[in-house]
Amino acid sequence: MSDTYEEVGVSGSTDWANRLLEDAHVGVVPGSDFGDDNCVRLSFATSMEYLEESLRRMEAFLE
Repeated sequence: MSDTYEEVGVSGSTDWANRLLEDAHVGVVPGSDFGDDNCVRLSFATSMEYLEESLRRMEAFLE
């Protein structure tokens, strides 16, 4: 994920997570909260329908 920082115009996982929330309305937890600023954490505790929509939004965010 950190290889997308420049592409998205951010400097770390917290900025990346904030942009994803603002632009795609998808919430993730910054990896920096867990000691690794190169990733984010996702929760899969929801329906497949919501997961598929979230992944579609994330893909569109990265295009």
